[in-house]
Amino acid sequence: MSERRTWKSFDEFEKYVNPFFINHQGPYIGMKQSCLFENIMEVLKSLSEFSNAVEQLEKLIRNYPNKKDWEEESNLSKLAYHLITAISYHGEYIFLYFPKLAKSRYASDFLHAKDLHIHWERYNQTRKRIEVKRYLDAAKKLLDEFYEIVEEFDWFLMEEIRDLPTDLQKDFRVARDLFSVGMEEQGVFAALRGLEGVLRRISKNLGVKIIKKDKQEPLHKQSLTNLTEGLYRVRWRDNGERVVTKEIKDLIKFLISLRNKKAHPDDTTDIFDNWREIAITTARAANGLWVISKEGKREVESTEVIRDW
Repeated sequence: MSERRTWKSFDEFEKYVNPFFINHQGPYIGMKQSCLFENIMEVLKSLSEFSNAVEQLEKLIRNYPNKKDWEEESNLSKLAYHLITAISYHGEYIFLYFPKLAKSRYASDFLHAKDLHIHWERYNQTRKRIEVKRYLDAAKKLLDEFYEIVEEFDWFLMEEIRDLPTDLQKDFRVARDLFSVGMEEQGVFAALRGLEGVLRRISKNLGVKIIKKDKQEPLHKQSLTNLTEGLYRVRWRDNGERVVTKEIKDLIKFLISLRNKKAHPDDTTDIFDNWREIAITTARAANGLWVISKEGKREVESTEVIRDW
């Protein structure tokens, strides 16, 4: 399923996070109204505060590991309470800006532990020490999960386009970046531009011409629909197979139809939800076609296509 960049509603955020600090819609509305860059800066600020508090809490546990320390040092309890409150506060804000993390594998442990400050006074010093260690473990795992997600985005689509020249990778890298901030639909359409770029380069290298009313024009300068259809009708000289297979032709037709539907503001339904999978399929199609075409240098049966569709 697709992961949206933002929560569908404040109610959805409440359902997953059960927030204590963000107990009204103000921060949610502010996040929805702010530009993407500002939201990125906010989540990075909360992440920094979260990480610093986790580091200090870990240092506290390391410096005072014994039960006796917690019974004799009353300030330990106050400092631990301050740190876990800060971690829980910033954790909620990270979840507000990053739904994917809130739905990740280690989020559940942290979400169950994050209200420790609410029950703090009910526990004796020994129980507090145990609960703090459990809380710290959940917070550290959540941080690890955050960076794993970031690293996963770093490599997204890169293996699929490994054989493409750098300039033809550009749109796929844009797609990767869009996916990293949850803009998956836009990421798929960027991948479509990448596939289109590969088709145009291959057509140009092959020197394919389209004939319209006794007039020849370079196929690579035509619309994406005509470019695709034209290359579908061109065949490799050595085996007679089509340059653009029916599968790639249907993929492009499907993506063009999605793009056109999304362009209509009246269409608010979720047309397609597996954006990640379709982006991978698109990248693999581009890379595979580039390899099969021998960088557009493989010989074809004919470099002329009659425009009869």
